[in-house]
Amino acid sequence: GGRVGYPGQKVFQPGVTLLQALLAAGGTAKSDNKIELSREGSEGGLVTTLYTLKQTKSGAVQDPKLQAGDRIEVR
Repeated sequence: GGRVGYPGQKVFQPGVTLLQALLAAGGTAKSDNKIELSREGSEGGLVTTLYTLKQTKSGAVQDPKLQAGDRIEVR
C-alpha cells in the first residue's frame, strides 16, 4: 500500500523479494521512499522493519525475501 502505482493485495509468489514486489505494484516515483515491512512475529503480533528504497536498491541493505502474509507500506 501507499505510494506505489497499483496498491492493494497481490498474490504471494514464493521467493519474491521486497524490490520485486514493489515493481509488481507499479513501482514508486521517488527513490528516497521509506518502506515499512510488517510480518507476524514469534509472539503473534506484528513486527515492523523500516527500509529505505535507496539503500535497498544500492545493495547497502539486503533485499529481503517476503513471506506469505507480509504487509508493505511505502511512504
